[in-house]
Amino acid sequence: MDGTRKVRTVVVGSGFGESHLSALMETGRCEPVRLIYRSNKPRAQKIADRYSIPSVSDDISSAFECESDLVVICTPVYSHFELSKAALERGRMVSCDKPLSLNVSEAFELSSLAEGLGISTLTFFQWRQHGGCRCLKDYLTRGALGAVREIHGSFDHDFLAANMTDWDWRHKTETAGAGALADLGVHLIDLQIWLMDEVPEVTGAASCIVYPQRLNSNGRSIQCETEDISHAEFHFPGSDAMGSFRASRVSTGMRRIVVSIIGEFASVDLCIATDTGAYEINFHGDGPAAGKTPVPAWPNGSLYTSWFSALSEGRPWSPSFREGAIVQSVSDQIVELANC
Repeated sequence: MDGTRKVRTVVVGSGFGESHLSALMETGRCEPVRLIYRSNKPRAQKIADRYSIPSVSDDISSAFECESDLVVICTPVYSHFELSKAALERGRMVSCDKPLSLNVSEAFELSSLAEGLGISTLTFFQWRQHGGCRCLKDYLTRGALGAVREIHGSFDHDFLAANMTDWDWRHKTETAGAGALADLGVHLIDLQIWLMDEVPEVTGAASCIVYPQRLNSNGRSIQCETEDISHAEFHFPGSDAMGSFRASRVSTGMRRIVVSIIGEFASVDLCIATDTGAYEINFHGDGPAAGKTPVPAWPNGSLYTSWFSALSEGRPWSPSFREGAIVQSVSDQIVELANC
């Protein structure tokens, strides 16, 4: 990709699409050409005015009709497969919010399609880009902890801590695939795979639906099928390390990611406040790495900044749809074990 030309971009979804647009515009490389919304035209028009987007539409097919280089998909997960496939078949680069799809077969179909067409893709696992997570990766790359014995992660959020919900689709298996696992846990799976540089075996899993019934924004009672809390245990066969994660979307008053790595002669833990990106790292032991390595929360900008740079310089890129499919394969195993 020419490093000087603007990337003509269509954004599908005006909810999370707004944060994607903010990150895209920070690159200095994005030219948004259309914003697709589902129902809230005033909100979409307000966003379009803010980012000088010339066209808004509620017609999803129009996402592929205008001249563009990139389609950004920020819609509910049940639509990810069809929208990503349609964009790829039209030769567009695609950025898709996580999880990549409802199931592993769809995810690998998208990955294979993109690779076969030679099209660059992005699965939006943004926490890889965080300064604290990059410090952990640096420790592991330099061998500062020695052989890793354990790695553990947790993601707490409270956006569904009460029994009200604005997202009926999140509570149905057919439209969400999973609950806290799909909302939050996939980030932890991706981080552990990226940090350990290997894919774990899932050795155990459990889940819990805290609210079997919720009230939606219209005051209607809905039956809930997807979990509010998800736990899993891992074994990393290459290093013989053990791992685990827990994800909760009902953690009242808590919004944080915690990652702990126990090594042969040193250990480290990271805590990130997800609303602000502020973080703290604690290094334990007498390893060759000197304690804390403070860097900005987002030292290299957003994932889009790194992606566009990789494209301009002809470097391999990750996380692509391949990484999204791998995470989906682990996620599907967790769902299967938790439902046993």
